Amino acid sequence: MEPVRPIKINLLRAEQQADRNQLIPMISMVLIIAILGVMGGLYAISLGQLHAQNALNETLKARLTSNQKSSYSYQTQVVAYEGIQNRESMVRTMEQKRASYLDLMTEVEQAVPRGIILNNLDIQTSNIAISGTADNEEQIATMLAGLRESPWLKNLQSISVIGNGQEANGFLRFDIQYGREVQQK
Repeated sequence: MEPVRPIKINLLRAEQQADRNQLIPMISMVLIIAILGVMGGLYAISLGQLHAQNALNETLKARLTSNQKSSYSYQTQVVAYEGIQNRESMVRTMEQKRASYLDLMTEVEQAVPRGIILNNLDIQTSNIAISGTADNEEQIATMLAGLRESPWLKNLQSISVIGNGQEANGFLRFDIQYGREVQQK
């Protein structure tokens, strides 16, 4: 038989092994808690950014609505301005082609010789009519020659002398018609 040898038991290794077995779950728990904390922080940041984006979207929608109203108003004003410009050019054209009573009266007064009495100067849309009385046909011919010189009265349509030359009071009654294409001086 063999002599008895002493048995050596290393308790330190067993304690280290037990400590290691407890350390792994603790490290795992710490890592899980850290990951959960990071994820929670990222969630909180993302949630804050979402709220900021929603607020920005609402602001942009309000600005878009305001800009659309401004754009519509601007377009309406542009259309109105173009209409005014068109009317302005029409008014300018009409102003250049217009013949006022005063202008016509001035031209007729310069062309009428002494002895002619004008009863009516009528400006209508299609013609201008002058009527009156004269002492004789020579005065009417002189007046017509003077009216032909006027830039306002270019388109003679008709001349009529009423009363077979003489009226009861000794005057000739006449009617003269000009076309409405009155020209600017």
